[in-house]
Amino acid sequence: MRRAASCVVVGGGPAGLACARALLDAGVRVTLVEASERLGGRVATADVPGMGRCELGANWLHGTEGNAAHALAAELGLLDGGAPADACVNDDESLWLRADGAPVDVAAARAVDAVFWGAYEALGEGDDGADAPATVGEALERAWREALPSVRVATGADEPLLRALWRSALALGCAIDGCDDLSREGIVASSYDELPGGDVRVPGGFSRLTDALSAPLRAAGCAHLGREAVAVHWANAPGAPTGAVRVHCASGEAFDADAAVVALPLPVLARLAFSPPLPPRKLRAAAALELGAVEKVFARLRPRSAAADGASGDARGDARGDAVPAGLPPSVRLLWPCAEGEQTAPTTGAQWPRALFGLDAARGGAHDGVYVGWLTGAAARAVSGRPSAELTAELRAGLSAFWPQLSCELVSCVATAWAANRHYGGSYSFPLRGAPADVADVLAEPLVRRDGGGDGGEGEGEGGRECGDAEPRVLFCGEATSARHFGTVHGAIESGTREAVRFLGILGEHRHE
Repeated sequence: MRRAASCVVVGGGPAGLACARALLDAGVRVTLVEASERLGGRVATADVPGMGRCELGANWLHGTEGNAAHALAAELGLLDGGAPADACVNDDESLWLRADGAPVDVAAARAVDAVFWGAYEALGEGDDGADAPATVGEALERAWREALPSVRVATGADEPLLRALWRSALALGCAIDGCDDLSREGIVASSYDELPGGDVRVPGGFSRLTDALSAPLRAAGCAHLGREAVAVHWANAPGAPTGAVRVHCASGEAFDADAAVVALPLPVLARLAFSPPLPPRKLRAAAALELGAVEKVFARLRPRSAAADGASGDARGDARGDAVPAGLPPSVRLLWPCAEGEQTAPTTGAQWPRALFGLDAARGGAHDGVYVGWLTGAAARAVSGRPSAELTAELRAGLSAFWPQLSCELVSCVATAWAANRHYGGSYSFPLRGAPADVADVLAEPLVRRDGGGDGGEGEGEGGRECGDAEPRVLFCGEATSARHFGTVHGAIESGTREAVRFLGILGEHRHE
């Protein structure tokens, strides 16, 4: 009787879960090893003291049509008949504030946003010449320089306001793309395919999706938590059965299988030892991508009158225990003074609040006094994994110019810790300047064994997207391997399914009795 094929999946995020689930459903003997003590990866819904239930990681299903994550959520009955679109920033309801207290011309704010979004959505269009921009930042700056004279005339806004508005727009772009500076993001990022349908939340939390995806794996005893993979021997592994791939864990355990699927964030992948080593082609692809540092800062606000009346400021209290600041909109845009040509704010140490471009209601339209701000790069690393008490004091001081304008004050502040967590090292990937158009595809190429050749001989591991007569030994998935949907949960899920199909379609043909 032919034995069942086997596979070790390394990493329990959406990509690894999707791959392992598809393989399990197909009858493959699956072993999933996850370094942390939970499944879900960069999807994490959690109860935060004083804040209620918050999305620490992925926030939205980006698009409802052609979105693998949305389709899966609908199939699993998680959308409760369909959730309303929920944009990151609702400009029609945004309150615009300047640090100096000067009024903000909303027409000017909308005009600048229109320039930004028009240029952002047109990235890569007609940019094939010798003078084509090499980075997203260059493309946006060109568009801004061209549009600025007409914006000046149309709005009559003062130069400091226009500079502050443009820098705010760039900061938002960094948060969307996961980079610290758009001038570092390669223009190949324009290959991202925006899906129609708007941004949709998963009712009850995004983790409901990964929990449902992982349920059969947990029930079958396939998932092994607290197992950090440190090495993958994919040819002539010492002590392993002939032809097997062996995954070594820091715990001293080793797992053997016909093949392995690696579903790890870029910094973690870089630490993983491979024997034989990864081919130069794949190393170059990995070096052309970066996992950006993006952190969320959750802030609980209350009216100043509540503080004066002695209302509780205990961060351990219920998020709905204090009155919600009257009239506070779902989105507040923060505008900071900046010198001409200055695109990034000083973000070292306690200066990180100056990198906040806004605060949005953490649960969409829910007015419960809990807001979230987004930080990237150095500012994100400045808050990652730090104690709430320290962050609260720094945010209270850092936004001192804005609290009086909002008629509210800060109760507590909590930040996420993706950059500080060694199992992730960041949030989502972006291509660096000079990254080739096929960078994601090359990163996804499997390590293969050619028919008629032994394990690990000269030239091994140079398999491309089409394996031909080769047997894949190590496969790769994750959002960074998605050419069109990088940086997203649906890109991760699609990549996991892609590698499961590759395993079943190619490895299955090469199995022997």
